[in-house]
Amino acid sequence: MKLCWTGPSCSLEDALRALGFTKSSLKKSGLNRKHLNRTIKARSEILIPEYLYNRNLIFPLYEGAEKPRILKESGGFLAVHKPTRVHCHPLRYSEGNNLLSFLREERYFEYLAVNQEAYDRGLLYRLDYETSGLCLFTNNDEVYKEFRETHDEAIKIYEVTVAGKYDGPSQLVHHLSTSGDKIKVTDKGKRARLEVLEQKFSESQDQSLLKVRLHGGLRHQIRVQLAAVGFPLVGDTLYGGMESEIFGLHCLSYKWKDFYFEAGTSWT
Repeated sequence: MKLCWTGPSCSLEDALRALGFTKSSLKKSGLNRKHLNRTIKARSEILIPEYLYNRNLIFPLYEGAEKPRILKESGGFLAVHKPTRVHCHPLRYSEGNNLLSFLREERYFEYLAVNQEAYDRGLLYRLDYETSGLCLFTNNDEVYKEFRETHDEAIKIYEVTVAGKYDGPSQLVHHLSTSGDKIKVTDKGKRARLEVLEQKFSESQDQSLLKVRLHGGLRHQIRVQLAAVGFPLVGDTLYGGMESEIFGLHCLSYKWKDFYFEAGTSWT
């Protein structure tokens, strides 16, 4: 995208800021510091990458291998089943493998009209790229704000697949800290609690199927806590799990206040 700069001579960064681009969007733009510092003269052309020009817009076509499914729409909420290896939301306009592009393609515009200055829009919580299952959206800014503030109070149930026969504790409490791209158990991190509600063992597959309640919702929490007690998720090679075409984490249900939504089980 080319624009003609009509202001006084200044740096490219100052010109872009004057055009409404935020410091945060420029930081994420991929434009290097040398390029941003170069001088732009009056009536010269500014070349702006398409993804930056279209900041906070949602790519209109879904590009994932497996299509999400609408589960239920009720009371200003939209429940969507997210397939594995699909992002919940994009980081820039050019990305189409995400739920928001699916909603735009399917014309659920009201859920994209919430929280318009951020790429997660009406998405109430995130699932990891590999995780399948229930995702919730709202079309109401006040509900979005309240849910985000009280998210830890929700009852969040997940299905988990681990190798071997699970003989770990039913209550897992750890402290977690970020370490590069991974999360690790430390003495001074944030407190994380996980509760194993049900389990069954498949002798033929040598795998345990767990139903767990997530208390809180720290990044990679279920994955890290189960790995910490010797039971990494099937397919979760980042935390020591065995390689597999499946990824053993599925969001089954959410209950928040009087609202309850669930996805179909991933267990067979």
